[in-house]
Amino acid sequence: MKYSQRLLCMAQEVSCDDQVIDIGSDHGYLPILLWERCPGIKVIVSDISPGSLKKAKENIGSYLTDDQEKQWASFRLGSGLSVVSPGEGTVAVVAGMGGLLISQILEESEKIARNLDKLILQPRNGQGKLRYWLLKNGYQIVKERLAKEGKFICEILVVRSTSTAPISLEWSLGKEIEFEVPQHLLEVPDRELVAPFLRGKLEQEQNIRNALACSNSPDLVKAAVTDNRISYLEALIQRWEEDQNEHMEAGIDGSPQ
Repeated sequence: MKYSQRLLCMAQEVSCDDQVIDIGSDHGYLPILLWERCPGIKVIVSDISPGSLKKAKENIGSYLTDDQEKQWASFRLGSGLSVVSPGEGTVAVVAGMGGLLISQILEESEKIARNLDKLILQPRNGQGKLRYWLLKNGYQIVKERLAKEGKFICEILVVRSTSTAPISLEWSLGKEIEFEVPQHLLEVPDRELVAPFLRGKLEQEQNIRNALACSNSPDLVKAAVTDNRISYLEALIQRWEEDQNEHMEAGIDGSPQ
């Protein structure tokens, strides 16, 4: 089976001794990929949709023997982490849904979420609001990944609960971009995707700004906010390009310049 880069990246963040909870498993491709990488790894396969869970069970059944399925897989129909009990897993993968929904899932099953070793989160939208919620509620983003899927570049967050006090943050107009495109994205291991990701974000903002400029009654507040977002992204791209030039120069003679 050919897997998307998104699935491959998420699987790479799972260790073979983990016990995985796959929330919103859909067709069950991630568990199959995990079993290819780590035969015998325990996976709870969950989905809120009976049809999706049935399809996942069928796909998994065509890959595993009956004995393997009984030993390695558990199928749960339900919402979020409500399908598991404390101690049933060490890692939860919550992927392919909006960032606000992911934060609701973690909030509704807080005891279970905080007892996990880590969470692998892949929001389809609302990435900034998810990062904001995580930091405000005592979670640490220990790693981020970028992964291409079709024409989209997906963001993958590896998160763990901390014992430190939650960070005092405010979501304010004009500051959202700092959560949507945080500066630490420049440090992701998937370096070849950083530039197209940033430029794609910049193009979106420039299109918004152009539309505002062509309006008969432009929203001046939104125009000012968009200008700030464009400036932030341009500065981030410039910093990335400077870092890349430094790496290239260091590679010429084998030492930093």
